[in-house]
Amino acid sequence: MGSIRKEVVIVAPLAAVWDAVRDVGAIHTRLCPGMVSNTTLEEGGAIRVVTFDNGLVLRERIIAVDDVVRRLVWSVVDGPFEHHNASVSVEGDDQQCQVVWTADLLPNELTDTVATIMERGLGLTKQTQEAAANSARVAESQQDTDRGQVVFCPADRPTLHHVSLFVADLQASTRFYIAGLGLSLTEEFHDIVGRRATGEFPFGVASVFLEAGDGRYIELHPVGQGAMSEPGFPLNHLALGVTDVDAAYARALEAGGAPFDIPVQEQHWDGTPLDVEMTGDRPESTRMAFVQGPSGELIELYQATATN
Repeated sequence: MGSIRKEVVIVAPLAAVWDAVRDVGAIHTRLCPGMVSNTTLEEGGAIRVVTFDNGLVLRERIIAVDDVVRRLVWSVVDGPFEHHNASVSVEGDDQQCQVVWTADLLPNELTDTVATIMERGLGLTKQTQEAAANSARVAESQQDTDRGQVVFCPADRPTLHHVSLFVADLQASTRFYIAGLGLSLTEEFHDIVGRRATGEFPFGVASVFLEAGDGRYIELHPVGQGAMSEPGFPLNHLALGVTDVDAAYARALEAGGAPFDIPVQEQHWDGTPLDVEMTGDRPESTRMAFVQGPSGELIELYQATATN
């Protein structure tokens, strides 16, 4: 039986690296992009299907994901092996960690091939995780400055401000846009609260704003929270900053735009201009409206008002 042990030191926090390793369906994005082109899960996550860039497909049974000792164990159940058992363990601290990958397999003739794959896989894991850690450090160092910005700034002409997405996992998507795409976290809002003469009402939806350069943002909402995931998933709407939201809304309707009812918990809002507060540690106030374009696209118009 062939036995292989490969290891690598990664200059990245133990918790972050283990989080990537234990994310068994994300080899192609978080560990070995370029070597693994896709990873899918079957049978409720018990089986992992790994597709390599050369076309090789392996079905692997996940045997253990042990968060105590930080060890992942799996076995190839549909592939070129008579026998296969492998594990990856992670040890270290907040600064760096050691990743150890072992494999036992038959037939012996595949040992050299598998060893080469393991070396390449660990090398890519080191590159990917160190790049993610560096991006996280840069984002953290910029956080105080970035979070000092006001998200909703006055506009002297119609200006593209953000694109809004509803995402399945807000934390995972935020991490991806920061570590994977290099955006920076500007603000997290707990909810959107509408203000009428009859009182205030919550929308029941949190949001994260990630700066994408020159005062442009990607806004992330958790899908399933509140009722505002229509009309599209994951893309929900684009937002324009305007000088006068009431005038801009009236002009959009005159030009062929259509009103759009925004589903809000236990409330009715037809998208006409409404005063709202983005609540959180750094609340911001705006006046906003929603209108549909000729193709059914949803457009938010906002006017920055007072900030706290």
